[in-house]
Amino acid sequence: MKRLMSNLHEIGEIGKTEEGYNRIEFSREYFRAAETFLDKLKKLGLKAWIDEVGNVIGEKAGRYPELPYIIIGSHLDTVKNGGLYDGNLGVMCALECMELLAENETVTDHTIRIAAFNAEEGLRLGGTFGSIAVFGTGNIEKENNLEELPEVGLTMENIRNSKWEENKIGAYLELHIEQGDQLFKKGKTIGIVNGIVGIERYRIKINGESNHGGTTSMESRKDAVKTAGELITYMYSLCEKYPHPFVFTIGDIKISPACYNVIPEYAELFVEIRDMKRENIYSFIADIKEFSKRYKDTETEFIHVLEKYPYVLDENIRNIIEKVCIKNNISYMELSSGAGHDAMCVPEDKPAVMIFVPSENGISHNKMEFTSESDIEMGTLTMFETLLEMDKQI
Repeated sequence: MKRLMSNLHEIGEIGKTEEGYNRIEFSREYFRAAETFLDKLKKLGLKAWIDEVGNVIGEKAGRYPELPYIIIGSHLDTVKNGGLYDGNLGVMCALECMELLAENETVTDHTIRIAAFNAEEGLRLGGTFGSIAVFGTGNIEKENNLEELPEVGLTMENIRNSKWEENKIGAYLELHIEQGDQLFKKGKTIGIVNGIVGIERYRIKINGESNHGGTTSMESRKDAVKTAGELITYMYSLCEKYPHPFVFTIGDIKISPACYNVIPEYAELFVEIRDMKRENIYSFIADIKEFSKRYKDTETEFIHVLEKYPYVLDENIRNIIEKVCIKNNISYMELSSGAGHDAMCVPEDKPAVMIFVPSENGISHNKMEFTSESDIEMGTLTMFETLLEMDKQI
């Protein structure tokens, strides 16, 4: 554990400020961390490199080179003023697994590939950019902000050159902090993740009519904000009919002309819905659209911005994790992830799985983010033993 924690803090110090941890994708701090991690892989005797989109990759050859790889890792980048553990912990736990394989002189049947992904947070190029590039999944031109490519020194050719051979992808295992409070509240050490929620984003545009705020009677107004306010209230009441992990968020509201004495002619709501069940998301949006029709004095337009399908994680490997927890008397629970992760970029015909460890008080994307050393130790043990079983079974 001393080695793992030392590695965790060494990477964390790169870009650390009083406000938090900063290794923004493609930044100088990110590449300092990437080079530091690359050196650690090379010192272990791994074949290692930084690919053309900034991912750090290492390989420990297996006994049977014809078998597909087992991939372990997470992301090395952060949000602005983020925490120590998000992404970084998963990468360092994967590194510790490699260290343990070397120490024990374990030769696996499969080649083990370790990956520290770039640009998972999506502050410039859209979320999970590095993992989408290597796995070749999704519509990268639609889902990512590719107009930013020249700004970070990339071309589409770099993305194409980073893609892995699909027949070499065997399975994927990632440890991550939960970034929620379920494990912490329930006193569980390990979360066995059954899936990653789907995400839908809409911009709801409401058009009314500007008029004098002092001389226009209340019954004569075509007030975009009134419609927006009632839509917001309806959405909050509607979401109560859907069980966890369903969530919706209004992340921004725009109003025009935004003057004290002018009735707003325009309002816009930035809405995101997440759930494991696509039918719940579709039902929620359909209900809102139907509700909006009752407002005859304003016009409401729904613009679909983003759709990411729910991603179900592999049941067989989840069963392996459960058996490892039972064997080692580690408390656990099954849960879904409300946040996106690199794991959801693995092709759906390849087994992928995630292990969560607790986030104290559910805090993440914040310098106060914390996971106890004892939980990290149990998480690493679970990950390592799961990796060994995966090598035998897939």
